Amino acid sequence: MLFETVLPLPRQFMLNALSKTVDRRKDDYEAQWLVKEGEEAEYEQPLVNLKHIETDKVSTLRAPFDGIITRLFEDSMQVFFTERVDVKQRRIELHLSERTGYKGRDLRRALKRQQGDFVEKGQTLVHSLKSTGMKLVRAPIAGVITKLDSSNGDVVIERKQELTPVESGIYGSVKRLSETEIELCGEGHYFEGMVGLGRLTWGELVVAARSTDFEITSAMLTEELKGKVVLAGAYTSLEVIKKAKEVGVRALVTANPDHIDISHLLGSDFSVGSTGEEDTPYTMVLLEGFGKQVLEQDFLDGLGALNGAHVVVSPRTHIRAGVIRPHLFLQPLQ
Repeated sequence: MLFETVLPLPRQFMLNALSKTVDRRKDDYEAQWLVKEGEEAEYEQPLVNLKHIETDKVSTLRAPFDGIITRLFEDSMQVFFTERVDVKQRRIELHLSERTGYKGRDLRRALKRQQGDFVEKGQTLVHSLKSTGMKLVRAPIAGVITKLDSSNGDVVIERKQELTPVESGIYGSVKRLSETEIELCGEGHYFEGMVGLGRLTWGELVVAARSTDFEITSAMLTEELKGKVVLAGAYTSLEVIKKAKEVGVRALVTANPDHIDISHLLGSDFSVGSTGEEDTPYTMVLLEGFGKQVLEQDFLDGLGALNGAHVVVSPRTHIRAGVIRPHLFLQPLQ
């Protein structure tokens, strides 16, 4: 495991200060920046004031939630803003009747939010102004109001986020580490395909292909292949594609299936211009393309010699400007 991250990921917004003005003409305003890159800002905190050159009217851009000024673009008057999430405080219970003295109808009138609403930290839950004074309750955390009982004032706010481990996928060392990226370095064997489908995955390579024209059958896909990356061989039929799903293979590497059979797996037609993020039951890499072609001898010899190796399968494909091909990265286990 490399690190733990929060899912869903913190929200990120590109905020445009000119959106708070009437005419949105940059040349008509002078900007007074109240924050710097890297600084934290609380909900509704002013980030920048824009003063109209002729009228002196001031427009203010405020933080949409608690967050961090990731980037600040003074020339375009924009702010890249990233949410700050406290993963230790993801659920809180409030007793509004105890805090306000309101119950029933009085509480319902003062409520500004409903069950199911998403509230930001600091947003108003209850607001009422009476002769006895003002009653104001704000949300102590950002999240969804999962319970709101107006009869007794019980409220539950939850932010359903979990710490999720992020694994490297390869054996190696960390070459470079920053707040946003990790660059890993490892030794292995690299093979490039034509088209990939699905998402990045890894596992143990099982070479089923015995010759360049070998065609795997559904009967050969047994439970022992669950979680494995299978080199199937040449042409792969629809029956095999379906059986691979039932068995639960991690990835299927083949010379070429039919385009229409892949569409059946995806549930819709697809374009090979840009792939690698499809929601598929397993990842696929086509070494040759579509139709009926034999497996190249180089693929069979190279992958065959690495049977049992750890393999990372990257299906990402982009065949327009800046060509990217799917690839296999294999590391023999010592």
